[in-house]
Amino acid sequence: MIGGGINLASQLYHLQPTSLAQALRCVHWGEVGISFAAGTVAGLTGFGVFGGLTALFSSGLLANITAGAVSGMVAGQYGRITTLALSGNLSSAGSVLFRPQA
Repeated sequence: MIGGGINLASQLYHLQPTSLAQALRCVHWGEVGISFAAGTVAGLTGFGVFGGLTALFSSGLLANITAGAVSGMVAGQYGRITTLALSGNLSSAGSVLFRPQA
């Protein structure tokens, strides 16, 4: 929900609609949906990876730091893959994955 909300807020900020009707008409709802889906996939992936790694490494500060770093990296990449797939740009995944976004 956060990814979709941020996308919607960003679009509304840049469009600066003068009425609710104009806002509803001008927003690219497909982009909002893609952001929502990518955030959902990334969140679920991060939750699963973090939970699995903390169970594997047991508890402790270093285990939690490692699990957080790895789950964040994996979740981010799954979110990017979801965005590319839903945008019809999956063929460019090889050139985008594991490279920082501008």
